[in-house]
Amino acid sequence: MYEPETMRVSREIMLKVLNRAMKINFRTVYFAETRPLAPEGSFRTNTLRTQRLIMPLTKTKRIRYAEKGRVIERTFVPGEVLWVRPYAWTTELWDTDHTMLSVVFYERMVRSLFIYHDGVSRPPPGPDVFFHSSAPLDTCGNHLLQAVSQSSSGSSIAVRSALLGLLDLTRECVEHDHEISLGKEAFTWDCLLDYLENNAFSPVSRENVAKILRLHPAHLSRLVKKRAGCCFSEFLTRMRMERAAALLEDNKLTVDEIAGLCGYNYTSYFIKVFRSYFVDSPARYREKRRHPVR
Repeated sequence: MYEPETMRVSREIMLKVLNRAMKINFRTVYFAETRPLAPEGSFRTNTLRTQRLIMPLTKTKRIRYAEKGRVIERTFVPGEVLWVRPYAWTTELWDTDHTMLSVVFYERMVRSLFIYHDGVSRPPPGPDVFFHSSAPLDTCGNHLLQAVSQSSSGSSIAVRSALLGLLDLTRECVEHDHEISLGKEAFTWDCLLDYLENNAFSPVSRENVAKILRLHPAHLSRLVKKRAGCCFSEFLTRMRMERAAALLEDNKLTVDEIAGLCGYNYTSYFIKVFRSYFVDSPARYREKRRHPVR
């Protein structure tokens, strides 16, 4: 069971993890994409507009994801990196003993996560150690981010050099960022965001999330109200609708597929919620985006 007390915000440990990662000889970068969609009924983690990297530091890590029009299940070893494009999905498999690093590049910050798993226990709902910067990447970092994300060849020297540069900038963020003194409330809020950013598009409820975070549901509601200015269900809907609006930019995705990708089992209910949030139906919203009024 995930407990906020067991997660550690540690600059020292994260610096050691990043230093170790940078000593690895990168060979290949693979890219997770949005299509084809995840197999029906499989657990998946969907990214938001963010981009992230996943890499094993020791032993092997199995991950299922979409690549070049196919669903791939690949066993990653140190030196191989999975780059997750915006709104792509992954299914991480936890049947091998390994340690791993994940770095998530948000618009507002950079989050580094370290996980150890013994290959036997339940999948971890959160990292063992994490650190988030108080600022996003600088201009140089954004150029490197674009260089990696727009690459089509994961084995090229350029993309591997850009990836190493991103890790170096991430390390600098961790080393020089001194705003890490989180109080209990701020820490719990950060844990909640971390969980929802990975699970908001699967069936979740306030009671379920409260149980995972070891909080009383009423306490969780008060926290969301204070931090986001709305109730839990509204906050969850906001995250899902932002994702739905972005996915509608992809004309290859049907409304049924988008409903599923946003955590809705019934398309009719998804359309009702979308219309309530945006006024227009998903189809009308997409049409307006394709043909804006001048």
